[in-house]
Amino acid sequence: MKRTGFGFGAGLIVSAGIIIAALAVSTEPLAAQESPAAEQTSWRVLPLPHVDLWYHGLAVVGFEGSGPDHLYDPSYRARVREVKEGLGVYPSALDRGSPGFASAFQADSAFELLHFVPLYFASAGPDRMLTALAQVAETGNATVADPVAQFGAGIVAQLLPEERQRDVLLQFTRALSEEWTAWFEDVWTRSVLDRRVDLAALQSAWD
Repeated sequence: MKRTGFGFGAGLIVSAGIIIAALAVSTEPLAAQESPAAEQTSWRVLPLPHVDLWYHGLAVVGFEGSGPDHLYDPSYRARVREVKEGLGVYPSALDRGSPGFASAFQADSAFELLHFVPLYFASAGPDRMLTALAQVAETGNATVADPVAQFGAGIVAQLLPEERQRDVLLQFTRALSEEWTAWFEDVWTRSVLDRRVDLAALQSAWD
């Protein structure tokens, strides 16, 4: 599995028709009270769909960082296309829009923010994250009603203040929403079942 600069694998695993795209593993702290006088923090390893979906989108677009190493497997897009063609969902809005997204992202350093966006929506899930991002993109307002999305929405609104930036963000968000509902959610859900043994082993090694 290829490693990225921020600790996420960006490979594509196809097994028995299951695709794991922009494979991501999150660690969440869990406070464990051992005694009234001592508290320890343990960590839980788990896949998060909004993280996988977001980095899948950036990998398909081909939005790399400024360093010398690839953030994503160079063969990722070709393998995703093969899977999507098999499902009858190629080309999607993300595929059609990728050249324009790549050009816009690379032309404006403010879009470096995109490498970190899902990390600001830790427990939001795909639908709630994308809804909040769309609201910010449409209105420029940092305030959203969903409490789990408020932190991330505030950061994005602050760092992408220009209307032209928000227009690009809105189109990218809509493309990811289509990607999620058309095929990614179903395939991701099935892939989690295939990853149970690997995740359990990783949790054991982490502990």
